Amino acid sequence: MPGNKSCPVGCMCKTHFKTVEHIRKVALANRGKKRSLATRHKISEAKKKLTPEQRRNMSEAQKGRVPWNLGVPMSKKQKAKLRKALKGRVNKECASGCLCLKHTMHQRHPHVIEAIRNGNIGKKRTKAQRQRISKGKLGKKFTPEHRQNLKDAWKRSKQKHINAILGQKRSRATRQKIRIAKLGKKLTSEHKKRISEGNRGHICTEETRKKLSKTHLRRDVLLKKVTTCRTRYGNPCSPFKSTKPERAVQIWLEQHKVKFLAQYHNYGTTVDFFASLKKVYIFVDGCWWHYHSCLFKKRMPNAGQLRALKRDPIITKRIQDAGHKVIRIWECEIKRKDFTKLIKENLNGI
Repeated sequence: MPGNKSCPVGCMCKTHFKTVEHIRKVALANRGKKRSLATRHKISEAKKKLTPEQRRNMSEAQKGRVPWNLGVPMSKKQKAKLRKALKGRVNKECASGCLCLKHTMHQRHPHVIEAIRNGNIGKKRTKAQRQRISKGKLGKKFTPEHRQNLKDAWKRSKQKHINAILGQKRSRATRQKIRIAKLGKKLTSEHKKRISEGNRGHICTEETRKKLSKTHLRRDVLLKKVTTCRTRYGNPCSPFKSTKPERAVQIWLEQHKVKFLAQYHNYGTTVDFFASLKKVYIFVDGCWWHYHSCLFKKRMPNAGQLRALKRDPIITKRIQDAGHKVIRIWECEIKRKDFTKLIKENLNGI
C-alpha cells in the first residue's frame, strides 16, 4: 500500500501489522503532544461506559503483547508524575470480578513480575515505608497454599544465596565483622535442635575433616601462647582471671622467689601453677567444684562434681607416670594457711 506522508511512521492503514518497533515509533511521535480538556473528558467518559465483560475481553486481547517501553528506563520526572497521578486512587466499582490493579496482580505476565522483583532487590526502604508495609499486613491471614508458596520462594532464595557464597574467599575485614556480630549470641534449645536435625545423616568429606583437624591444632598452639603470656597475674594478653585461692598461692610463691608459670597447658589439662625448675605441678581445687569432704558428707555429687572426681585421679597419674610431682591444695587449706608445709616438702631448697 502507498505510504501516507502525513503519517510519522509512513502508513495510516488500520490493518497494518503493529510490531514492537512500529508501536515504539508511534509512541515517540506522539510524545510531548498535549490533549485538550474536551478530548481527555471524552476518553474518560468512554472508559466509564465500558462493562466488566468488555474490559475483560480487552485485557484478554492484550495478553501476550510485549509493551513498547519494556526495558526503557523512566526518568525522575516521569516517576514523579505517575506517583502524583496514582496517589489516593480508589476504584469505587471494585468487586471480585473487576479488573483493577488490586485484583489483577496475580494475572500479570511472569516477565513483568520478575522485572518488578529485580527492581526492588537491594533497595533500602525508609522507616516510614516499613511502617506502612507492616500496617498494611496487620490482620491478614494467609491460606495454606499461600504459605507453602512463600516457603518455597524463601528456600529458593536461600539456595541462590548459598550458591553465590560457595567458593568465595572472604577478606580479613569481613571475617572480623562476622565474628564481632556473632559475639555474645546464645542459641536457644529449639535452634540447637533444628541445627542437629539438619546435620543428621550429613557425611563430612575428607577436605572438611582436614580443615577441622587444622583448627583443633591451632587451638592447642593458641593455648600454649596464652600460657607463655600469663607468667604473672594481671598480664593484659591473658584472657583468664585467677580466683582468690589461686591469688593467695601466687603471692606466696612470689614472696619465696619461686619461678613458675600460671595457667600452664600440658598433659591435656590447664595446670594452675607449674614450677619449671623443680618440675612440680600445683593444682588449687575448690571444695565445692571438686567435692571435698569439708562441705559434703551425706549429699550425693552432681554431674559436674562427678566429672571432676573421675578426671582428677587420671590427670595426677598421667603426670606422675611422666616423672613429675603433683601437689593438690584444697580451698579450705588455703583459708587455714596449711598449704605452706605441703609446698615446702615438695619444693626442696625453700
